[in-house]
Amino acid sequence: MKTGDWTDEESKMYFLALSLIALSDQVLADEELKFLEQVREAMGIDRAEAERILAMAKDEPSCVKLLKSVRPETLRRTIFRDCVIMAFADRIFHPLERLMLESVRMNLGISEELADRFTQWAQEGQAWQDKGEQLIHEGAES
Repeated sequence: MKTGDWTDEESKMYFLALSLIALSDQVLADEELKFLEQVREAMGIDRAEAERILAMAKDEPSCVKLLKSVRPETLRRTIFRDCVIMAFADRIFHPLERLMLESVRMNLGISEELADRFTQWAQEGQAWQDKGEQLIHEGAES
């Protein structure tokens, strides 16, 4: 998450996109809540504004269309990449998260090919973490 040069509006669009993914499966997992709180602090978004954005994401998921205004392309790609990270934050890629991620992808103008590469990257990262956990427990005494 690189935030140094982002405008307030760009920061809010970023927080909105992550909120849409986090809320899409109707369950805000602890990992997702922590991620959102870290983003809120890093972006300098006050709690009241964050709550407003979260409420909008929950009550009006069609607000995903607001992401069409995001420029430049590197920002759109950063937002999408971090939405993929959010979708995997609780280690469950729920079908409703998959649907919202597709909507975010289309509204950000991200190609299917690039979206697939980001998703593959996240799955490989999750497998890498799982393997590390296996190594800790493999053959260890309790």
